[in-house]
Amino acid sequence: MNNKYNLYKKISIKSYDQMLSVLKKGEDYIKEKSLDEKNFLEARLIDDMYPFVKQVQVFSDNIKGSISRLAGVEAPSYEDKEISFSELKQRIENTKKYVESLSDDLLEGSDEKKIKLY
Repeated sequence: MNNKYNLYKKISIKSYDQMLSVLKKGEDYIKEKSLDEKNFLEARLIDDMYPFVKQVQVFSDNIKGSISRLAGVEAPSYEDKEISFSELKQRIENTKKYVESLSDDLLEGSDEKKIKLY
């Protein structure tokens, strides 16, 4: 089955792979330069935006939540407790595995479903 929602699933998985790559590069850079990981995880590009760690958590939750609603299933809940690049990578890996586990059949007919956000 190949509808736009199955395509969304494939794009989501690719997005998780890209985030894992970014996290790995950041982690490698920090180790190579012997920098404090906490400074990078708490970094913001501007004062009114979330710190980097929260940006990754929101990224994870948004895709997980949207595809779960389309599939008509409850998304797993993750505590926002990551304090290292390693923990962020694990969160993304777990979320990617969850998205991959959703059967394409669950997404079939999603264009006809009524989605209640709240």
